Amino acid sequence: MGKLPLACILAFFVHCRSSQAEIDQTLFYEYVQAEVPGLMKKYSVPGAAIAILQKEEVFAIECFGYNRKGSEKRIHAKSIFQIASISKPLTAWGVLKLVEKGIISLDSPIETYLHRWHIPVSRYSSAAVTPRRLLNHTSGFSTSAYPGYPSIEAMPSLVESLMGEKGSSAPVQLEYSPGEKFQYSGGGYTILQLLIEEATQQHFQSYMKTEILMPLNLIDTSFSVDFQKEICSPHGIFGQPLAPSYFIEEAAAGGYSTIQDLALFLQHTLRGYREGVPNVLSSHSIREMIEVKETSYGLGYDVEVFDNRSFFAYHLGANPGWRAGIFFLPGNGSGLVILTNSDHGMLLIQDLVENWTMREMGKIPEFVKEAAKEKRYLVIVLILVAFLLVAYLFSSIQAFLKKKRVLRSKFSVWQCLNLAFWTFLCIAWWIFFYRQTIHKGWTLAPFLPYRFEWLTILVMFASILGFINACFAKKQ
Repeated sequence: MGKLPLACILAFFVHCRSSQAEIDQTLFYEYVQAEVPGLMKKYSVPGAAIAILQKEEVFAIECFGYNRKGSEKRIHAKSIFQIASISKPLTAWGVLKLVEKGIISLDSPIETYLHRWHIPVSRYSSAAVTPRRLLNHTSGFSTSAYPGYPSIEAMPSLVESLMGEKGSSAPVQLEYSPGEKFQYSGGGYTILQLLIEEATQQHFQSYMKTEILMPLNLIDTSFSVDFQKEICSPHGIFGQPLAPSYFIEEAAAGGYSTIQDLALFLQHTLRGYREGVPNVLSSHSIREMIEVKETSYGLGYDVEVFDNRSFFAYHLGANPGWRAGIFFLPGNGSGLVILTNSDHGMLLIQDLVENWTMREMGKIPEFVKEAAKEKRYLVIVLILVAFLLVAYLFSSIQAFLKKKRVLRSKFSVWQCLNLAFWTFLCIAWWIFFYRQTIHKGWTLAPFLPYRFEWLTILVMFASILGFINACFAKKQ
């Protein structure tokens, strides 16, 4: 008789713990419904689609906003987004499929399989570059990311892209000794795209469709630029629609998908981690992609390990006007997918992931912590700049009110240089942070902390004030 109450008590607590996990996911779903519209308005994000997974099942899909700012066409479960670097996990599945078929080896020199292009000669050993090191970004290659091309006609061939011979592409070359350290390289995945084409004698997009996308039933996912016809519009940090970008570097950044398909892909990943995906990949291959060995990056996924037991896998995506992310916990079958059509979408993603991971793990991922740290630094800079600017403004106003300054009738060379400095500061700041001309097609401002525009306003105001002050001389 004494054991029965104890068993009942234990059963009660197990039931409560299980129910709590379900309640937490439901509470997060309610948080998404309640908070996302306000966050989208705060960050100027026109459209977003979110999928929540629980116990290896799709728990909910929620869509918000519009395909294009000012449009009446709403985002829905089959709206097509550019998924940017989330193309890399899909590509990793394609590479591991070749490994399982025995066509390639993860640890053989990549040059063994290449014919149309070869690694440029350097002081580093090309024989040490392997598919594994390309997948986990330890190959030592350059070219971290691709900004895309303004039209299909402007795109180079795959080999021209690798050689940096056309458009905004830089040549892909070794910058470090293979295996020396982690260095994120979209160029490495472009080499993997060539590897797949060389090994199969098929176009990359055809191989991926036949071997990965169709078997996983990802019917609205593609690496073909033809999907541009149905795609949502990308938007800049001020909410303005941007021109579309096209990618020959499909494996690194050229994927298109929907929230419905990526939720299904994540479901396959979670189930496959435990039991494999029939006719696609074994659980061994999926585990090898996710379980890190040399770095914090697996074979196609970022991974954070907690307490040497549980771990959190994810991948972020950023193309001009697009931000996306997939996140999952293989240990409990939970996942999250977020797609946005805005340069400010990562701010929304960071807020949602912070809330979700705190509920799921009681921890915040490192990439979210880093973003929060950058925000704090920016606030400190803003306060210092604002203090100096207010002091400068106050002294200038005092001088004018006391009629201690008069408009110059003549300007010396030094005074002209002073005027030129303030003009140059204003123009150079805008070009450097807000135009695509400096960073090989990228705009830098979207990658800086939230509210960076306030620093821009302060700098612009200081430039105008400095210019006006330079036009006046101290009254003799």
